[in-house]
Amino acid sequence: MKSETLSRILRDLGLSENAIELYVDSLSRGPRTVGEISMTTNFDFDTIKSALKELIDANLVRVIQGVPERYEVIPPYRLFIESIQKVNERFISVSESVARELEENVNVLSEELEEFKASLNSLMENLINDSKRTIENILNTMSSKFNEQILNFFNDFKGKNEEMLKYLETELNNSFTSFYQATNEAFSKLSQHASDVESTMEELSREISSNIKSNVEASVDRLAQHTQELSEKTIATIENVIGDITRTT
Repeated sequence: MKSETLSRILRDLGLSENAIELYVDSLSRGPRTVGEISMTTNFDFDTIKSALKELIDANLVRVIQGVPERYEVIPPYRLFIESIQKVNERFISVSESVARELEENVNVLSEELEEFKASLNSLMENLINDSKRTIENILNTMSSKFNEQILNFFNDFKGKNEEMLKYLETELNNSFTSFYQATNEAFSKLSQHASDVESTMEELSREISSNIKSNVEASVDRLAQHTQELSEKTIATIENVIGDITRTT
């Protein structure tokens, strides 16, 4: 560690230049008396006593009891620790200050953002209301024109519809007349066809009856003839049997 850096740290502790010089001179020399210190520093006893008191109060020198008393410089490790602590404290202080400033700035920025948000909402609301009124006006205008067009359309359609109804009525009358005539013709043809079928059925019935009668009469004749033949054969057989019996007796 350079003496300049050590001297700066000691000055930060509030030590005088004599105390700093005595401390730096006493490093690595071990415990010494006031006289021994005077020999290396060329300070008088009063100056040495005053400087030693500063160093003792700063816990940089300890007193070794004896006759005479000796004074031993404490190595500067504690100075480093204290310096680091001070740097840390400064850093913490600066961090806290920065945090406070940041918090204040954030709060201010938050308030400004809220104001901007409120202003933007008001602007958007006005814009929406204006747009809504504009759209309503446009829709009302379009609705009026549309209603007028619809009314004109229905009026035109009504006139055309009346013409169409008349045309449909005429066509329906013509169609019904044609249908009636065609139906009458069909019924006439159907009646004529039914009469023809009836005549044909009567002729067929007479023919079938005649055929049945002829067949029945022929069958009866054949049956009578066959019965007569069978009777004659039976009588002849009986007579033969009787003759045989007679001849036997």
